[in-house]
Amino acid sequence: MPDTIANLKAALDGRYVIQRELGRGGMATVYLAHDPRHGRQVAIKVMHPELAAAVGAERFLREIALTAQLTHPHILPVYDSGTTDGVLFYVLRHRLDREKQLPIPDALRIACEVADALSSAHDHGIVHRDIKPENILLEEGHAVVADFGIARAVTQAGGEKLTETGLAIGTPAAIGTPAYMSLEQATGEDVDARSDIYSLACVLYEMLAGDPPFTGATPHAVLARKSLDPIPTLSVVRETIPPGLDHVLATALAKVPADRFATAHDFAQAISTSGERASTVAVWTRRTIRRSVIITAAVLVVIVWIGTQAWDSRPLRVTTANIRQVTRAPGLEVDPAISPDGNEVAYAADGVYLRSLADIAGTPAVPLGADLPGSKSFPSWSLDGQFVRFMSCSWADDAPSPCSPWEVAKFGGAPRALERDVPDMRRAVSPDENRLAFVRGDSLVISWSDGDEQVLPLGLIQIHSLAWSPDGRTIAFVQGNWVWRRPIYNVSPSSIWIIDVNGGTPVRVTSDEYLDQSPVWFPDSRHLLFVSDRRGSRELYLVEVGTSGARDEPELLAGGSEAHTISLSADGRRLAYSKWRTRTNIWSYPITGTTAATSRDRRMVTRGTQVVESHDLSPDGDSIVFDSDINGNQDIFKRALDDEEPIPLTRDPDDDFVPAWSPDGSEIAFYSTRSGNRDIWLMAADGTDLRQLTSHSAWDSHPSWAPDGRTIVFQSMRTGPLRMWSVNRDSLHGAWSAPTQLTEFSCFYPGGWMPDGSGFVCEQGDTTWVLVSPTGQALLSPAPGEFGFARMQGATMAPDGSAVYFHGSLEDGSRGIWAMPVSGGDPRLVVVLDAPEITNIFDLSVGSDVIYVSAKQTESDIWVMDLVWP
Repeated sequence: MPDTIANLKAALDGRYVIQRELGRGGMATVYLAHDPRHGRQVAIKVMHPELAAAVGAERFLREIALTAQLTHPHILPVYDSGTTDGVLFYVLRHRLDREKQLPIPDALRIACEVADALSSAHDHGIVHRDIKPENILLEEGHAVVADFGIARAVTQAGGEKLTETGLAIGTPAAIGTPAYMSLEQATGEDVDARSDIYSLACVLYEMLAGDPPFTGATPHAVLARKSLDPIPTLSVVRETIPPGLDHVLATALAKVPADRFATAHDFAQAISTSGERASTVAVWTRRTIRRSVIITAAVLVVIVWIGTQAWDSRPLRVTTANIRQVTRAPGLEVDPAISPDGNEVAYAADGVYLRSLADIAGTPAVPLGADLPGSKSFPSWSLDGQFVRFMSCSWADDAPSPCSPWEVAKFGGAPRALERDVPDMRRAVSPDENRLAFVRGDSLVISWSDGDEQVLPLGLIQIHSLAWSPDGRTIAFVQGNWVWRRPIYNVSPSSIWIIDVNGGTPVRVTSDEYLDQSPVWFPDSRHLLFVSDRRGSRELYLVEVGTSGARDEPELLAGGSEAHTISLSADGRRLAYSKWRTRTNIWSYPITGTTAATSRDRRMVTRGTQVVESHDLSPDGDSIVFDSDINGNQDIFKRALDDEEPIPLTRDPDDDFVPAWSPDGSEIAFYSTRSGNRDIWLMAADGTDLRQLTSHSAWDSHPSWAPDGRTIVFQSMRTGPLRMWSVNRDSLHGAWSAPTQLTEFSCFYPGGWMPDGSGFVCEQGDTTWVLVSPTGQALLSPAPGEFGFARMQGATMAPDGSAVYFHGSLEDGSRGIWAMPVSGGDPRLVVVLDAPEITNIFDLSVGSDVIYVSAKQTESDIWVMDLVWP
């Protein structure tokens, strides 16, 4: 063995650096090598000397040159071949990822792609002669056929000498693999395209059944069964195959070539037709079995593998251990950032803090940058793990800009201002710290330290939570529900995407059916960890990704974690996360007209561990309709105010939000994700007569009824930023029109109408609301910020149209609900939000003498866990 490797090293010196033997088969040996010209690792398969002598180098290389001219997206090309000091070799680039019992849509797609490659080769007069699973490579999930024409090259070049090597079953024409070989090939007859069709049918059968159609203890036993046994029926083994596929396989596996499909193209069309009832699947649910990359004694091939990661295609199996709580203080500890070595964790609370993980109980938290004014958030680490970086924001009058990046040596020291931004929701620093990725509009911008920029168009909105892969080639990000990262707890769906930083289009990794957030990369740059509520509660999931998206279904990593955002050490062995526990219920406060109500005056309307985002009071004031996730996802419920038991109106597995009563109380409008978009829907007040009013890929949401019951306004991003749109009907029971745009200016969250229908209120920013006419004109635009408000949300019209209610906070930090007269004047404090456990208000519903609020109660602590994987 050492002498063989030494001889090969000498033979290939200057072209490939041989490192070690990986394995050997009956005809060839595979070696791991380095290609210095292209800076990549490869695997080289070298013919055994006796076979090379029998074939003859010159004739073999001439045949290879012919097959190397094949160009097709599903054919693996020959990149290098030759003879060196009597050693015959050639090198191909590829990736092998063999599956067993594939999902039906994947098996049919792979078979069609192989058939397409065969059709192209057959058109050039080339028959493969050795189609089998080992020669069908999966490149990012798509089939690529390897060793094209190699069997032909061996037989044409070697002739009768091959029988002397013991490699043929019958005659030289029989080079191939018995389990997949046609009878005519096994008996040494001349073969044509129909022989490859037979072999592909055997492969398709195995992909679906788990074994080839004919098996036996010896090659001759296999061929005997092919000659004598009837063609097996696949539906007996797997009942879920599409109707008609048994007939397609019976035709392709016919013992007489004339009874098979005439061309590979005909076979592909028959497969496609039989699979019309099988749904297309974008990500695979599979049992991945590692197959040897060493080709067995019945095949002759040399293969290149790209990258060290590609050689081992086994799925990554990760388990958790040593889960422990790091912080226990009341309130919110969020945005954990674990150090590169996994020994410390930084996090945000009322400032930025650092905790050692070596002695959690005995080591106190260290505040960082405490002398800096303002709030501090989004901690991260320098590449060497010696500094903690964060964003500090101050709204002081003398501050040059509200927010600026800083860093502090770990465990204390004077803070130092940074020239470049640090990561936050919409920015991420590359692993080598030479590039900054950030969101600009609907594009991703890569900025180099020298100021150069590269723009990657995304065509998506609400992009956040960027994450660079460790190899610096890919960025993962979240699309949708951007407020999730901040302590607001919006349960709207979101999805995870990836994009190559060198260009290309964004690729979806997860669907937008669930709340998928906080992607982080494993060290291999192939796997993503993320948070998802796809089973109801928020849990940790792992998914393998490639350039075409997810390669498998996400796998549950840690159930019951209630994770919010996560952070992974550089070696992937320790994970930190914020454990976020929240409840949002409806409370009522009296409107007295004299003094402001406080927490002593409030009454709990809904109860339970749930999230109620939005609600609406019925026109008669006796009932309230609201959305809640108490059954696992957001549905619409209704309950009488004098009854404790809510009535579910929707039960769809997708989410339904923001219910709104019609003025006569007979209908309820809401928006839903059930059609794949966020669209406006309508139902009767008892949950029947469900109708979809809008259908668009943009975000249609937050319906609001005009007083006459014939117009619904809603917000939409159909033309870019949020604008007001409407649907209309001529009568209370008439047909609804197509949506029309109302406003040309940004306006969102419509909050009710004037009783006479002269206008409705919507928001224009953190401190401004606007009264809009039915034709989309701004009638009144007061600015609560002029009265000292740092933030204003939830603008809601009073039933009599006299005032607009909103919840907000003053610059001194006090919080409450105010009523601002539409006719002008100072806002009046209606409710003091003095309960410390109430961290946010989602929605307001205003009655004549009572106001209802969705109040969120939140607690968040930092936890860590160890990850165990091979």
